[in-house]
Amino acid sequence: MSFMPKIIGGVIKQVLRRPVTRKYPLEKSEPSEGFRGRMEFYPELCMGCGLCERDCPTGAIKMEFYPNVKRRMPKFYYGLCIFCYQCIDSCAWNAIKPTTRFELSTYNKEELRERVPDEEAPPLKPRKPEKRLYFR
Repeated sequence: MSFMPKIIGGVIKQVLRRPVTRKYPLEKSEPSEGFRGRMEFYPELCMGCGLCERDCPTGAIKMEFYPNVKRRMPKFYYGLCIFCYQCIDSCAWNAIKPTTRFELSTYNKEELRERVPDEEAPPLKPRKPEKRLYFR
């Protein structure tokens, strides 16, 4: 029974210590370097080539046709996304860019789908890609 005072002393120290975890909703923390969050889509840079849809391993990107401007643009399904950033690597026009936004929890599945509204879809402007494409 000589170990009892040690145990009681350890319990009292533990109770009086500050908590190790953060109070998340009240205290926001910055993501660490290299954190992969939700992607950001810039429709004015998109050429509608469909490389992002083709290269997405989970099928979280589907190309949709916008009849009012006669072009295609991606629709993102964040509920399926594994945030591998393959779409960012595949986009030759830098229309998809990384962010550190990570708060995606919701009760509504529709909030996990991102689509450019019909009235905000820009017309297609031909231009050259920003980075070189390598074909095999």
